[in-house]
Amino acid sequence: MEQSFCPKDFYEHCSFTYQMKVEVSDCEDQLEIRPLKRDTLKTAITVVFIVLSCGFLLLPLYWKRNWHIACFYKEESHFNAESLVHIKDQFNRHFTVHIKIKQNCSQWSSGWVAKLFSTPQKPTNSIMLFDFKMKKYVISEDGKELRALKPLADDISISEISNTKGGLSSDEQAGRRNLFGLNEIYVPQRSIFILLIQEALHPFYVFQLFSVTVWMFDEYYVYSACIVIMSVVSVTWTLKLARESETKIRKIAQTKEQAYVVRADGTVENVWSTDLVPGDLIEIPNRGCNMAVDAVIIQGTCVVREAALTGESMPVTKLAVPILEKDRPLKEQVDNRYMLFSGTEVMQARNSSNASVQALVVRTNFFTAKGILVRSVLYSLIVLLKNNKPVSMIIVRTLDVITIAIPPALPAALSIGILYALRKLKKAEIFCISPQRINLAGLLDVFCFDKTGTLTEDDISFKSVVPVKENTFMSDMQIKGNEIPQKLLLGLATCHSLTKLDDAIVGDPLELKVFQETEWKFETIDQNEELSTDALCILRSSENAELKSAIVRQFPFISAKQRMGVITRNSCDDKLSFYVKGSAEKVISLCTSSSVPINFNEVLLRFTKQGYRVIVMAHKYLENECIKTVTIDHLEKDLELIALIVLENSIKSETHDVIVKLHAAEIRLVMITGDDVDTAAAVAEQCKLSTNQLKILHNITQYDQYNGDAPLAITGIIFSELDKAGKLKEVINRTNVFARMSPEQKTQLVEELKDAGNMASHVGISLSELEASAAAPFTSRRIDISCCIDLVAEGRAAMVNSFSTFKYMALYSIIMLSTVELLYWFGTNINNYMFLHIDIMIMFPIILTFCRSDACKNLTPRRPTHELASPLILAQVGVHITLQFLVQFLVVCICTTQFENISVEQIVTVLFITSCYLYVMHAILLSQTNPFRKPLYTNKLFILVIVVNFLASTILLYIDFTWTAELSGLYFFDRALLKNQILLILAGEFVIGWLLEHFIFRKDWTKKKHRQHPIVKLDSVKTL
Repeated sequence: MEQSFCPKDFYEHCSFTYQMKVEVSDCEDQLEIRPLKRDTLKTAITVVFIVLSCGFLLLPLYWKRNWHIACFYKEESHFNAESLVHIKDQFNRHFTVHIKIKQNCSQWSSGWVAKLFSTPQKPTNSIMLFDFKMKKYVISEDGKELRALKPLADDISISEISNTKGGLSSDEQAGRRNLFGLNEIYVPQRSIFILLIQEALHPFYVFQLFSVTVWMFDEYYVYSACIVIMSVVSVTWTLKLARESETKIRKIAQTKEQAYVVRADGTVENVWSTDLVPGDLIEIPNRGCNMAVDAVIIQGTCVVREAALTGESMPVTKLAVPILEKDRPLKEQVDNRYMLFSGTEVMQARNSSNASVQALVVRTNFFTAKGILVRSVLYSLIVLLKNNKPVSMIIVRTLDVITIAIPPALPAALSIGILYALRKLKKAEIFCISPQRINLAGLLDVFCFDKTGTLTEDDISFKSVVPVKENTFMSDMQIKGNEIPQKLLLGLATCHSLTKLDDAIVGDPLELKVFQETEWKFETIDQNEELSTDALCILRSSENAELKSAIVRQFPFISAKQRMGVITRNSCDDKLSFYVKGSAEKVISLCTSSSVPINFNEVLLRFTKQGYRVIVMAHKYLENECIKTVTIDHLEKDLELIALIVLENSIKSETHDVIVKLHAAEIRLVMITGDDVDTAAAVAEQCKLSTNQLKILHNITQYDQYNGDAPLAITGIIFSELDKAGKLKEVINRTNVFARMSPEQKTQLVEELKDAGNMASHVGISLSELEASAAAPFTSRRIDISCCIDLVAEGRAAMVNSFSTFKYMALYSIIMLSTVELLYWFGTNINNYMFLHIDIMIMFPIILTFCRSDACKNLTPRRPTHELASPLILAQVGVHITLQFLVQFLVVCICTTQFENISVEQIVTVLFITSCYLYVMHAILLSQTNPFRKPLYTNKLFILVIVVNFLASTILLYIDFTWTAELSGLYFFDRALLKNQILLILAGEFVIGWLLEHFIFRKDWTKKKHRQHPIVKLDSVKTL
């Protein structure tokens, strides 16, 4: 999971010189923040110009916010209540926000804000602040300092949390709510009216209005009406996309639950979660709940499913924050085992006594982990005329040419391809909350896979256990039907974080499988039984009812430590035992050398080389330990090795075939896992993730002897050492397997892959049964990596569709522009109905069916181009522009030189029909298929549109429609030679265009070794 906040230097103050840089963990915002004040003189002058321009000056002021600011405001030397805040970000975008005055703030709120500033602040019950991108910024009393408001979690110590005894009063809660706001991740959903106004004021549609006005002056009334209808359809289409996207994000963000708040007098009050504030003490119901805040557990334990945020499918156990001998600040990366995060599901809460499970709220609304993810989704980023007409008519004709150059259906045309891609992905059970990422998916060259649950099955099968007796390995054996040493049997039955929930045992599948092998059972805690004292749960043997064990303290699994532990009390001897299980290298380092067999490494390697997962268990007896306060570091000394637990995690049936296809497409595959490096390497070789035998590095000295002859497999420890040695960047692109990686290292690796010369695009796929997840832009209901093929294929097809559509729309405009310009030399133009025929009968059906071709699922090494201004694209468009103009010019020359009696009206007809053929032919030429889309003939609707339009143009060419001339403007010319010449010229142009497309423009000129690699991170998320 991405960490919600970075360390305290995030809030370090820069001296206020009208510029402040604020860094956040999910992105870096470089903000120039200035106080503004209304300038009366500037405002008066601007208003005069607005009136003189009949209001048209408001449009550029609306489009260019910095112009608006320059025309109405002046800068001030400090902030005050009347100031307007001017914010300029690193993308040179300008924003203005109003300062809010929070009155009646509590004493705690005032003190909290005062601590943010470098200069002492006087106690006050009012606070100046403003909101920007769902963050709050507070201003000092003198207006000369500015700070980002920070949550309680960033400045509270462990002792303050553990010593919390009571909650807040209603008045104090209201005071803090006044500062931090309601606890809601509020995603504003613009009304249809607002969306309509904002879209209508877009420069494109304002230009369309201007175009329609020009056409009306030129008496193109019917055509103008049709363009208005097309623009309305385009706007509606865009509004639909925007509305659906906002609705999806809003649905993910919204959380409103019942919460139980402990008040200062000890009473418990039932409130809505939106009323919670930092510092509230809440009770977690035993039956569980959905968390709407980030909170730290003070007493009790919780079983939590964090799949929606972290991508981890298995429930985790969260414990109460301990009482430390040496106090320190709360650190999320270290203390997340004590924290409940917003957006996660508490499946069960329990306490050793009848007391309730309580937690202290430390973050609310957009400060929470879920709020950070939602905010990242919301703000992610990426012609001269000569004729004998009057001057007024020349002006109108000039404007007419300009308006023709920009097609009215361009926005709709560009969005159609994305809509088709969304529909096809949905059909493949892949859902998207960020449609703009679809095109990026087509550029992917690197996949980062998790292992368990992604490449391999979530279900783990028990292989065997290898007991250790007197410094010697016993033979492999099953737990059932064998004389397992009792000490080991008790450890297998109790060393876990499983819990019983509604008659079902839930938890880590690995722990569940081992526990099921023991055939032990959870037993109801009887407070009258001596064994139940301080017991979290009691377990009983199904074969011997008298053999019981109580778990009295749990130390949950921590990625950084790679192990977990429990303290138990057994009925057979009433002794306290401490069990630890985890990775081999970590647990062995805690054991006495006398308990470790000499052939330990040899036996371990025998299993890991076969791809088995090996867990090592150790034990020791405890004496006179204070189990409630003792730390795991104090206990993890002089342990006795008691067994190896061997488990098998089979590879998913789809994995091998998908990896073969990805390799064929020359997509680099990387495994990032927390498992043992030998196991990970074995699995990578079994599923052919690595095409060559991996060289496993167990220590950094082995890298010094590495000569680059094989791909690497490294551990998280080596990853950190290489990072410190400055060698990480040179290793990144040589490594296929990263094992024993912590969540933080996984995130760092993806960032390093981007920085190592790869294109910085991150397309995440969540394997989940939900339709939308805040964890990634894409969610696949198919819980296997076959979704990768569909995503890359549809992404490539969408990218090709976008470029082809843009090129066709540009060429369509140029063809029409060429026709109009040539006809202007004769002092005429095509009429309303000709324009309508081109737009309604030819262009619009072509655009609707142009992108319907299915994606080619046979992935190839070639990637679609992603640079619109690349030399190849410019050359392609330039050649087609030249060819079409030569065709039209040649047709005009033939008409005027070979046929003396041809009329101007007949020239208009000839050029109109010629252009109709050109629109159809270039739609075929620019419809790129192989290797990104299926052959053109599979797009039956597109072929139908092409055939119908080709036949229609041929009919217009050979059939006499002079009787409709007054309406259609078509005048028949009975010259077979001219007609045949036109078809011959068009055929020649098509052949030349086809040859150029297939042998030059569609050839892959990319040098493979210089390709950049966008990155996709694929995690397994099984949310039931």
